[in-house]
Amino acid sequence: MAHLANSNQDLYNLSLLAKSLESMLLLWEQHLNAIPEGDESASRLRSTANAAGKDARSSVASILEVSQMLQTWQQEGSTSLEGRQRFAASDSLSPGARSTVSIATFHDDDASRKGKSSMIDSQPTVEFDEEDDVEELADTKPPSWLARYIIFPGWTSKLVWDLVVMMIVLMDAFVLPFQLSFKRDYGEDTFDDVWFWVTTLCFTADILVTFDTGLTVAGDDQEVITDHGVIARAYMRGWFSLDFLSTMPWSRIVDAFVGSDGAGPLLHVAKLAKMLKFLRIIRLMKMLRAKKIKDIWERLEIRIGSVTVIQAMYLVRVLLVIVAICHWNACIFWMIGRPDSIITDFLPDATRLSSERLPHWTTISRSYGIGQEEWSFAEKPMVEAYIFCFYWTLGVMRTMPAEVTPVNLAERTFVLCFMFFALSAFAVSVASLTQTYFKISERNRGFKDEMFALRMHMHHLKLDDASQRKIKDYITHLFTGRRIMAKELNFLKQLPDSLKKEVNLAEVWLHVQKLSVLSEISKEDTRQICEEAETMDLLAETTLCNAGVEARCAYIVISGHVNARDIHKKPRELVGHPLIIDEACLEKEEQVLSHLTVITASTCRVIRVGKLKFAQVVGMNLSKKRQDVLALSERPNQIDTWTQSWVSRGGTVTTFLSAADPIGVPNQLWTIEKYGD
Repeated sequence: MAHLANSNQDLYNLSLLAKSLESMLLLWEQHLNAIPEGDESASRLRSTANAAGKDARSSVASILEVSQMLQTWQQEGSTSLEGRQRFAASDSLSPGARSTVSIATFHDDDASRKGKSSMIDSQPTVEFDEEDDVEELADTKPPSWLARYIIFPGWTSKLVWDLVVMMIVLMDAFVLPFQLSFKRDYGEDTFDDVWFWVTTLCFTADILVTFDTGLTVAGDDQEVITDHGVIARAYMRGWFSLDFLSTMPWSRIVDAFVGSDGAGPLLHVAKLAKMLKFLRIIRLMKMLRAKKIKDIWERLEIRIGSVTVIQAMYLVRVLLVIVAICHWNACIFWMIGRPDSIITDFLPDATRLSSERLPHWTTISRSYGIGQEEWSFAEKPMVEAYIFCFYWTLGVMRTMPAEVTPVNLAERTFVLCFMFFALSAFAVSVASLTQTYFKISERNRGFKDEMFALRMHMHHLKLDDASQRKIKDYITHLFTGRRIMAKELNFLKQLPDSLKKEVNLAEVWLHVQKLSVLSEISKEDTRQICEEAETMDLLAETTLCNAGVEARCAYIVISGHVNARDIHKKPRELVGHPLIIDEACLEKEEQVLSHLTVITASTCRVIRVGKLKFAQVVGMNLSKKRQDVLALSERPNQIDTWTQSWVSRGGTVTTFLSAADPIGVPNQLWTIEKYGD
């Protein structure tokens, strides 16, 4: 409303300026009329001034006319704007917050290109196509330059960014333990330095992106808060502290003060220098944002859309969990077995020296046989030592490997604890792998079992081969379309009727929108057409339309195969997905003949859009007789009753078929129509 008030004030100032100019022109004309007639130069001045005054009066009149038109438009639009603002306001925001918080509804294909702070109605029946209407519903406060650039959480680019960040976090969870254990004595190489700055820059960029990412309103993923102040406050109260602590290069900061050799200006904190490398483990605090990984995974599942691919990814995920367990335990087992490690750096000096004098499994001398050279794992190359620890961990998850055994209390305690954990982890992993593997083909395997039972039942009934073939084709058609033996059906059955209607409407709209005739029809009319459309499953050898016969409805073939022939019985190939048949009958009020005879070759799922219902929605002018005939075509089961009534009244019909067409008006209606009503 503040936007409307400012607009009214501007229009008032414009009108006042125009009226002032008009008054000045009147005074100028009076001054010109006072000039004597005899003076030739004065006459030329008068004529020139009159011409200029005429142009000025025309301009002022135009300004006044435009001002009045804008005022009228503003008065007429203010009422509807208030209603739309009340309708689109979020119930979760307080009245005081609504004047400062901007809420936008995003769509992946539309609003993502605009990237502007706005509030758009999320109801499917009320949408604003004109950009000016969207501008009117924007936040009443003048937006800053930053408010024009907001990242909507539903964008594909945001999903890709989140995936990249979480992949780097997971990779960092593998790299850091390896650096703190096996690479302790080797120092940092080029990879370590590059990886450190890549992760630091990536995590810093993620913080900046989070400050500019809209917040979804609770209960509605379509509405997004785009006010940067609200976003910043929510982030500061939430994950900012964790992200900041895990992003800051604390090890490099301490290194700058203490020095990497512990001989810096703060020599009295040499103890802190020993903790230098351990500070890098703070980066793993990013793993605490497991909920974010879950949200990203759910969004990724929706984008993939394939149950088989999702189950395969679950299988890979279980394997990766096993690899992660082995990797982490390999690193910890190496640190436990070393006389000096990042763990001993935190011990008091006396305890640390006592631990170094104890035997460790990495320092015990070993040999491959009598007379062979002795060696220890501490002397092995880094890669070979890591592979052995990984192998040993995987072996402990099943049995106890004989190559290495703990030799001191700390090692025995660690191995004892890990064996308890490994017992349950291995059992859970095997169960998860088995369950995930069977889930990949669970639905297909169950369908084959039930189809076998169906075939046996039909065999006992001695059904003919044609009927058996149609039954199997129909059941397979339902299975392929996920309308039987699909887990989502159990949830959909529990929905109230209103939500079931919305689900069915969404399925129809997904295909009906392909009709080109709907491009110039409003959204409300299109929704009504979808509600009136009929979805059906047709068996093979069902006639959809006949060449040379009036088309009284349009068909959209969602799945299945059809055969088409022209009026001369020549085969024709239909292309496109979905197939659209006889759409031309919806474009004209006059009769339109089908160009092809289309017959289903297999079980097909079809959407039928009747011409009568379409005409009633879009306002076509059809005669009463045409409406009656079209109404009958939309109730084919009444054809026999209507025919009998016609014959009983003395009508002569010679071209009736023995049975009514199950989906449309049979050819005999052409004959009936010739007799009139």
